Amino acid sequence: MLCSRHGNGDTAYLKEMTLLALSLHDKTWDDVVWVGGQEFEISKEEFLDLANVRYNYQYGATEVAGDLVVVGKDFWLERAEYDGLEWWEFKTLPRRPERRLQAYGLLGEESLKIANLDSPSVPEIKAWKIKV
Repeated sequence: MLCSRHGNGDTAYLKEMTLLALSLHDKTWDDVVWVGGQEFEISKEEFLDLANVRYNYQYGATEVAGDLVVVGKDFWLERAEYDGLEWWEFKTLPRRPERRLQAYGLLGEESLKIANLDSPSVPEIKAWKIKV
């Protein structure tokens, strides 16, 4: 989350905060491919023009559209909010693991349960394997 030192008190320019969020992750405006929302796209130039506005990002009512995204080739910025405090969250595509194991369940609070069914350490799991 970006803190108030990058704005003026409780306010900041959306353009400045966007460029700062990119720079914190070694990205520049040139890395951005498109900007938009769930059902629309606007030009990058139009965004920069419209984003040259001061908004209150501290606690209170959310001011920036919640579905606004700034998208690059392998990343995106999306709006995040908690109790009126709003910021850009930087997201990247998940790294694809090199190792593939047999999954035996998709439910659980901690993480995806996986096991290598050829492993002698999990013989009881082999009974659950269904051949398709």
